[in-house]
Amino acid sequence: MKKAEYLAQVQDFVAWMARHLHRGSQLKHHYRRPGQANAVQFANLADAMDKYEWPIAAAVRGAGNSDHSLDANTLVLARLQAALKAARTDDEARDACIAVMQWGGVVNGNVDWLKKNTTGLHALLENVSALLREDDDNPKRLPANLRFNAGMTKVYSLKLDNFIIYDSRVAAALCWFITHWAIERKAAQIPEPLRFPCMPAKEGDDPEIRKVRNPSSERWQFPRLNRPCMHAHWNLRASWLLEAILELAGPDTVFAKSSNRLRALEAALFMWGYDLGRNLPGIDAAGDVIEISEAEELAPPEADDIETSALVSGGYELSTLARRRKFFWHFNEENDLIITGNNNAAQNQLTTTQMFYYLHALYERFDWGAIPLANNLDYLRDIDSAPDGLGTTLLSLLEKPLPLASRLGAILVALGQLSWNHQPKNITFQFNAPPPADIETLRRQLSAYAR
Repeated sequence: MKKAEYLAQVQDFVAWMARHLHRGSQLKHHYRRPGQANAVQFANLADAMDKYEWPIAAAVRGAGNSDHSLDANTLVLARLQAALKAARTDDEARDACIAVMQWGGVVNGNVDWLKKNTTGLHALLENVSALLREDDDNPKRLPANLRFNAGMTKVYSLKLDNFIIYDSRVAAALCWFITHWAIERKAAQIPEPLRFPCMPAKEGDDPEIRKVRNPSSERWQFPRLNRPCMHAHWNLRASWLLEAILELAGPDTVFAKSSNRLRALEAALFMWGYDLGRNLPGIDAAGDVIEISEAEELAPPEADDIETSALVSGGYELSTLARRRKFFWHFNEENDLIITGNNNAAQNQLTTTQMFYYLHALYERFDWGAIPLANNLDYLRDIDSAPDGLGTTLLSLLEKPLPLASRLGAILVALGQLSWNHQPKNITFQFNAPPPADIETLRRQLSAYAR
């Protein structure tokens, strides 16, 4: 799609978002960082820019740049940009890229790749940069060997003018604002041109606070980013979008007064998107706007815990993810059945074949994107208008009751097939890996849970 065509499709959001660049915006945000008693609070997006901070790595800091401010980082980025643009050989391009990775804190994986792929690197960077300068976001134009991730987006943001860093924090914040726009417009869904993909935060298995960087709910969905060419595609669209928003907002914003207005807006979004979980927009069953409660986040049941836990008479113990209701489940090898209760009722059972087709139906529909729980009993009154998800797919494909999805969701998380967003409301799931390629493979996985 050409730039002008794309911007014509999103002009209503551009006009809405332009108003929120001014200090008069009432959209606020807050979150708490691990180890900090007080919450980080932003009165508006302009306030987030004022509070920007990023610790500059010693390797690229230079003299006089020991603070974390936007001004200090701007000076470092200007020096890194000059080195990138001045590079004429593969070795120079590699070294300039490594310095960018050091600044961005994304050396893992990226530096090794740069060293292994030094030959031809300069030409690759120039070729991709030339393609991204054109007003065409068709991902098929990009080279098959494209590397584009949270590290390379930083490189291309310096190689190109008016090209933002599209990482998990910027993506999260942008989708947060798009969700608020959708709420105000009472949209039935997020329009495709605004369905920006999100990326999970990099964190350990048991963080003090699990960060949320995807505001998806049952009604409003943002997919998970999973391919380099699509990262570049949406990075380009985000750059066009923010540039148009800044242009419409005019000269009286704090961003317009910055030496690089696009970088300043990107910095504000970066601060905003650190964690959406404490101020996540959503809807209740009636369609009214709600706020996610600040209840303690619930850790998902882990497969290792189940496998080593005591086997009770009813099977292996789990809890549903939202209401933490205990249930027992097991795999009946003799009858080839997944049983999710003690009463052996047919409505609580799935055959291995049914589970196989169920997983593949979900994967075909959602791919790596967010999958709503979608098991509200109210949907039975008008199933055609209900969102696709675990429950509605279960009902339409297998004619199983919607509430069974709560148990299946917990089981699939325990098996490691799915992950979830750790929210007590507006629960969504994502595939960790493609479904088993055949029924026998799935059967072998389930056999570990036979009693």
